[in-house]
Amino acid sequence: MLDREAIFKADDIKQEEVKVPEWGGDTVIVRALTGAERDAFEQNCIDRRRGSRIDIKGLKADLLITSVRGADGGLMFKPEHKAALLEKSAQALERLYNVAQRLSGLAPEDVEELAGNFGGDLSESSGSD
Repeated sequence: MLDREAIFKADDIKQEEVKVPEWGGDTVIVRALTGAERDAFEQNCIDRRRGSRIDIKGLKADLLITSVRGADGGLMFKPEHKAALLEKSAQALERLYNVAQRLSGLAPEDVEELAGNFGGDLSESSGSD
């Protein structure tokens, strides 16, 4: 049976190298969110509620800012890089976003559920990435 010490020592944050041919063909590291990072991401989804709609513009970039890591393990992007990141290939961003979702246990319907819990409809959102 697991004890608290074994749980806290477990290396349970998965990461994966993802090839990005649109950016020169090399790889970047995508890391799963920690519990605290996922809570912050979900809170960000809730905070985007605008009346009966949720504004998902930039949401993918927000997840990538938290998930994409450099070779040293540190964050590759900072919040101030969001606008520049959103100007990059949608296909590259989508590929990285999908890996970040999978590693973090965020099913595509999770964001929709967050929106739905507050009366939102992603089909009515004010924009997309």
